[in-house]
Amino acid sequence: MLRALWGVVALVRSAAERRSLYFHPCSRRFRAASERDNMGRKILLVDDDVEFRGLVRIVLHEPGTRIFEAATCAEAMEFARQIDFDVVLLDNVLPDGYGVDLIAELREYCPRVFMLTADEPVIRERALSSGAEEVFPKTVDICDLADYVRA
Repeated sequence: MLRALWGVVALVRSAAERRSLYFHPCSRRFRAASERDNMGRKILLVDDDVEFRGLVRIVLHEPGTRIFEAATCAEAMEFARQIDFDVVLLDNVLPDGYGVDLIAELREYCPRVFMLTADEPVIRERALSSGAEEVFPKTVDICDLADYVRA
């Protein structure tokens, strides 16, 4: 018998035996929930677009992953000073500044910073020279972004 809730599928052969499988919407396949899934990966998503944050949250959701959201530069830095993140996804244009100006400071707290922005070569070069691991256009295939973040 299969029971599904929020992407986690429990395969139950008997009351005594229960094995969890995980289905991710981008992978289109089941996989066993691993020990790594429960390690507590922490991702900071910085974007002022609530709908975009919601979409990214759905795509990056995995068992054990905690996704924190910030809508401004100030919120992002407050989170970064308090929590050790594994990955930061950072928009460039924010209400109180530019994400590209935060990259160097965020790198002091988090080893992996990815920038999401309009496809502008000048911003891309500036972000990479400031320490961003990669720069993605906002039109990136969201599943490709998820695979890159998980790597």
